[in-house]
Amino acid sequence: MRQLFIFLFTAGIATAASADKVFVGFTAANAGKTGFTGRITITNQTSWTIYDWRLEFEFGHPIKKIWNGRVASTNENGKGNQGKRIMLRASAASWEDGDLSPGEKATIEFTAEGAPPKLPARGKLNGTPIIFNKASNAPPPLAPRAANRWPAQVFAPYVDTTLWPPFDFAAATQKHGIKFYTLAFIVAKGPNDPSASWGGYHLVSKRWLLPEINAIRAAGGEVLVSFGGAAGTGLAAACKTPAQLQAAYQVVID
Repeated sequence: MRQLFIFLFTAGIATAASADKVFVGFTAANAGKTGFTGRITITNQTSWTIYDWRLEFEFGHPIKKIWNGRVASTNENGKGNQGKRIMLRASAASWEDGDLSPGEKATIEFTAEGAPPKLPARGKLNGTPIIFNKASNAPPPLAPRAANRWPAQVFAPYVDTTLWPPFDFAAATQKHGIKFYTLAFIVAKGPNDPSASWGGYHLVSKRWLLPEINAIRAAGGEVLVSFGGAAGTGLAAACKTPAQLQAAYQVVID
């Protein structure tokens, strides 16, 4: 008769959110003589978005199948008996952007070989060291890269940033050499909400496109923004005073 074991690595599990913390949990269940089912959760307890999350750790168990995530890389840099170093990332799917908004949790499940289950070690979330099953320091907020100079003549095509599927800036740069873009369209969040937004959907203040803009700048390119458009409410129409309009423009500049 097969026995069922459930391993809960719960030492030091956080009971309250902290403004600058993340919680990366690990549990193992259905453990037998040859393997188990593992679950990793990543909870963003900060007030900022963690973009394009990537979780690295050393693990003494080969991962065989995985759900709600993917093994982005595996190498032999593990220390001691912790086995290989593994990097997990979000699933490459239309419904998954790989970002963790404040309070959002990602759950990754997998089957792995070996027994008994060992706790992952030497973890890092987006390069910041973490300890599994303990509140850990979060990756810092993403900061804008320094702007690049514009050439005297430039081809900067329009990209409607809220169309689906999202425009692949990296592919356009790699395949066509495009490095400069006009990002559209900045409008008010709504007729009675003068907050600057992308197409009325994403607040500019939340830095929604910042990872893409940073990648464009890292490749030597630059962006400008287009205000208005056929849909939505223009900032000048939604703002009641010149000072309010100036503040909305300043958010975009920042």
